[in-house]
Amino acid sequence: MDLQDLVLRGEIDELKKYQPVEEFERYKDKNGSSLLHYAVGCGNESICRFLLSYIDVNVSCAKHGRSALHWAARNGKTDICKMLVNEFHASIDSPAKGGVTPLELAVWQVNIDTAKSLVDMGAEINRINSWGCTTAHWLGKASDHRSDEVLRMCKWIFEDRQVECNRRNSHGQTPLHKAAFSGNFTVVKYLCQSHGVIDDTYDNNGNNGADCAERSKQQFLARWLRRHASVLIHRAVQLLELKWDSSSCAPPGLHEIRSSYLNFVKRHHPDVLREQTRNEERRWYAIVDAYQILEDYWTDAEDAFDTKIRIKSRNSQLMDYKRLLWHSSWHIVQKKQSPNDDLAEFESRLTRMLSAKGFAKQGLNLSQLPREYEKNYHVPLPDPKSFGYRKLIKLLRTKLSRIVVDTDESTLITTLRVRDREWLKDVT
Repeated sequence: MDLQDLVLRGEIDELKKYQPVEEFERYKDKNGSSLLHYAVGCGNESICRFLLSYIDVNVSCAKHGRSALHWAARNGKTDICKMLVNEFHASIDSPAKGGVTPLELAVWQVNIDTAKSLVDMGAEINRINSWGCTTAHWLGKASDHRSDEVLRMCKWIFEDRQVECNRRNSHGQTPLHKAAFSGNFTVVKYLCQSHGVIDDTYDNNGNNGADCAERSKQQFLARWLRRHASVLIHRAVQLLELKWDSSSCAPPGLHEIRSSYLNFVKRHHPDVLREQTRNEERRWYAIVDAYQILEDYWTDAEDAFDTKIRIKSRNSQLMDYKRLLWHSSWHIVQKKQSPNDDLAEFESRLTRMLSAKGFAKQGLNLSQLPREYEKNYHVPLPDPKSFGYRKLIKLLRTKLSRIVVDTDESTLITTLRVRDREWLKDVT
C-alpha cells in the first residue's frame, strides 16, 4: 500500500511507522499534489497534524498551484481551514493559478459555513483574481443542485457583504453571464428579482446572459432571461412611464399598458402636434414600438414573443459593431473606389431591418424606406429624390441579392421584401 492510500484510508498508525520520513515531503501525484492535499481534502485532522511536521503548510500542487487550504475550502472542511490558518499560519488569500483564492473555491462549491469562516479569519471577499473575477462570478459558476444553499450564499454575498453584482471581468462578463452559462437559475432569478439586474451587458464576444445560456444549451434559462430581464422590455416600460414588477420580473398588465399608451397618444400623436420636429417624430415612433412590445408580451404566444425578442436583441447588438457603421457614399461609384464594401454594409442593415421589423410578409413601401431606416439606425438615409427613385430601384435589384423589389404596374407602388431568411441562421 503506497503513501497516498494510507492517507486516504486514514491509517495514522501505519504512517507513523513509515520509513524513510523524507518520503512524506517528496511524494507527489501526477498533478504535483502532496500528501497534505489529500489529508485536508479528506478532513482527517490527526493525519494533517502529523504530515505538517514534514510538509510546509503552504505547499502548492504543480498543476493548478493550489495549496492545502484551497483543497480544504473547496471540500468544505471548515475545521481544517481554521486549524491551517490559526495554528499553522497558512496564507489565507494565497493565490493559485489565475489568482484563485481558497475563498473563491469555497463559494464555487457553495460551502457557505466555510466561506464565512474564511472571511472571519481575514479572507478578502472583494479580491479580484487574474481574470477579473470576484466571489460573485464564482457563485455564478456554482452548481444549482442545492438551491437553498445557493440562495443563502447569494444573500450573504450580495446583501450581507455588499459584493458588486454587475462587475465585469476581463472577458466583459458579469455574474449574470456566469450563472446563465452554468445554468444556475437560482442565482439568475435572485439577481433579477432582488437587485433589479437587467440582461443589458454584452461581453467581449457580443453575448448577453441569454446568449450565454443558449450557448451552453440552457434553453429554459435563455427564454426566461429574454422574457423577464430583456433590456428591450425594460426600456419599453420606462418609456411609457410604467412600473416594473420586480417580484415577478414582468411589466404591468395589459389594461395599464393600454391606458398609459392612450395618454401618450393624446400628447404626442402627430395629428395633435401642429409642427412635429425630428426629435418629436423619433419619440413618437419609439412610443409606438414600446407599446407594441408590451402588448405582444401579453397577447403573443410565448414561443412567438421569445423569437421576436431574440431577433431584436441580437440584431440591435450586431448593428452597433463598427463593421456595420453607415457609409454615406454607398451609392456613389468612383473609378478608384469600389462600392462593394459599402453596399454589403447597406444590404446587411436593410435585410435585418426588413426581417426584424415584421416586413417579411407584407413588405416595405419604398417611400417609407428613409423614415424606417433612420428610425432603426439613427442615421439618415440619403433622400432618394436627390438621385432618383429609378436609380435606387436599379441599385437594389442589381446589387442587393437578398432584397426582392416588386413594382405594381397599375399603381407603380414599389415594395421591398427579404428574398429568404436563411441568412438569419448565420447571425442568430
